[in-house]
Amino acid sequence: MKKFIFLVFFLLILILFIFSQEIIENPNKPLNPNAGRILELKEVLRISDEGEEFFFKRPQFPKVAENGFIFLHDSNQFLKFTPEGQFVKNLLKKGQGPGEIQQFSRYVLQGEDIYIFDIGNSKILHMDLEGELLDEFRLTERYSLLLGLLGDHFVMTKTNFPEAEERTGNFIDAPEYIVVLSKDEEVIKKFPSAVMRAYRGENVMVSWGRSITIMSHDGRHCIWTDPEEYMVTVLNIKTGEVVSKFTRQYSRVKAPERETAKPGSKIPKRKYLSDITYIYTFQGNILVWTSTFDEKKGMLFDLFDKKGTFLDSFWLNVKGTLIGTHEGFLFFRESNEDGTMDLTKYQVVDEKWKY
Repeated sequence: MKKFIFLVFFLLILILFIFSQEIIENPNKPLNPNAGRILELKEVLRISDEGEEFFFKRPQFPKVAENGFIFLHDSNQFLKFTPEGQFVKNLLKKGQGPGEIQQFSRYVLQGEDIYIFDIGNSKILHMDLEGELLDEFRLTERYSLLLGLLGDHFVMTKTNFPEAEERTGNFIDAPEYIVVLSKDEEVIKKFPSAVMRAYRGENVMVSWGRSITIMSHDGRHCIWTDPEEYMVTVLNIKTGEVVSKFTRQYSRVKAPERETAKPGSKIPKRKYLSDITYIYTFQGNILVWTSTFDEKKGMLFDLFDKKGTFLDSFWLNVKGTLIGTHEGFLFFRESNEDGTMDLTKYQVVDEKWKY
C-alpha cells in the first residue's frame, strides 16, 4: 500500500515538473529588423465556386497530398481537386452507415491515407485518396478532435466539462486533454493541455474563450493557445515534454459593442477580444494570427520558432480568411461581391523572408 501511495505521489510530482515550464517573455519587437511590413505574396491558384459540380459555403482545412492533389472540407462535402485546381469529386457520403459521415469534424492526410473523424457517429474512417473506405474505428468515449497520427496511433483531444456541483461562479473552465489512442481505443498516453472557457448565466451559456489546439506538420508536436491572453504552449507528443511556453508584449484589442444573445440574458460585456485568433505551423515555425486588424494593412501575424523565439511580425493584406498552410504557401477563403467564394493559394515572395 505504501509503495502504491509513493508511486502515485511520484507520478504527480513528475506531471507537475513536466508542465511547470518557465514562460518565455518575448518583447514586442521580433528578431527580424524588417518586422512591421506588409508581407509580399503572389497568387498562384484560385478555385472558384461556379455552382455546378460543387459549391463553397465555408471551405476549410485545405491539405495537399504528396502528388499535389488538394483536399478541402465544406458543408456536407469533402472535395478533391487536381494540383491545377480542377474539380475531381466529392468524397463525402452523408449518413450513419459504413463509409458514411454524419458530422465531419477534422481529417488527417498522411501519405496515401485519409483519416476522417465523424464526431456525430463517434468514429474514424480510414480511406484512400480516391475516397474508397479501407476501415472504420468506432469510439465508445466522446472525443473533440482528431489532431493527427503518432505511428499507428490516433492523437485526439478530449474535453472534460465539470459537473454541475463542481462549478463555482458564472465562468466555467473545461480542461482539455491530448490523448494518444490505439486503433482499439486503448489510451497509450494522456497529457493535460488547453482550457475551454464558457460563461453560464440565467438560461444562457456562451463560449467565452476558445483555445486552439493543432498538431505540427511533422507530427512531433502539439501546440495550443490560452483561451483569452497571448500564450502558446508546445508539447513534444512522443516524450510528453513541454518544449516551450511563450508569450510576447501585446497591446490587447478592445471588444466591439455587441447585443446580447438573448434579451435579458445579462451576459457581461467583454473587455477585450481573445489575443490569438488562430495558430498554424508554417515552414517548421509557429504562425500566430493575432486579434489586431488595420483597415489599410490587414491582419497582423507573428512568427515564432518552436523554442518560443519571436522571429518576425508582419501584416497580411488579403481580403479573406487564412484557412491553411503548406510548405511556402498560404490558403485563403475569399468572398466575392456576388456572394460566392473562392479558395486562393498564395506563395510568399517577400525578399525579407529568411526562414
